[in-house]
Amino acid sequence: RMRVPLPPRGSVISEARTNQLFVSDIPSKLEEIQAMIAKIDVPVRQVLIEARIVEANDKFGRALGVKLGASDLRGQQGGIPGYSVGGGNYVTVGGNYDGVGGQTNQGVAASYNNTRFVNLPANVSSDSF
Repeated sequence: RMRVPLPPRGSVISEARTNQLFVSDIPSKLEEIQAMIAKIDVPVRQVLIEARIVEANDKFGRALGVKLGASDLRGQQGGIPGYSVGGGNYVTVGGNYDGVGGQTNQGVAASYNNTRFVNLPANVSSDSF
């Protein structure tokens, strides 16, 4: 604790809840007190605490991923299905993705119910403990 002597007409009132000082005195003494406060008033070190909480059930992975499928289009395009590409077989270049569309089962109406994402950042000063 530091004390600065004040003349009889000066006064200091401290407010602990808001960490404020109210000083009334002559201008030269106010400058001296302001210089002293600037030396001793340093900000309190702070710590950032951040948490990310994810709740998921056993079907959660199905709603997030991508499912791809394929079919042998060589038979649909005039080739011989079931044989390896090359040699005397016909090779289909191009085609469409109808076979892939038939294999995926994640529809447009897929919902992400029963999932909760929480992000709660908080600034905490060391004098709050």
